[in-house]
Amino acid sequence: MLLVSHNRALVSILIEYRGLWAETMARLPSLAESLGGGFQTRTEASAFEALHGDLIKLDVIVAALEVQAADAGALAHGVAKNLGPVLRAYLKSPILHLTPKEQ
Repeated sequence: MLLVSHNRALVSILIEYRGLWAETMARLPSLAESLGGGFQTRTEASAFEALHGDLIKLDVIVAALEVQAADAGALAHGVAKNLGPVLRAYLKSPILHLTPKEQ
């Protein structure tokens, strides 16, 4: 159940990230607006500064995602280590390859 909970948390974090990313990109000035003739930047710095808060939020979400993914990976490794031999003994067949990777 804990592994399922971790996976649901990962999915919800990814959904939150995707939504905020789409909102941020929609507010970003287009390339045509940003570049003038001769590739000179015409966009006001304030247009990019307005996105600063969203970029910080995106960074925080990525940091949370990294921690959550590491925890889920360690938990999945533990489940494979403990459950693999039990399932192989119960099914009496090597069809399940849940042997954990040795570190």
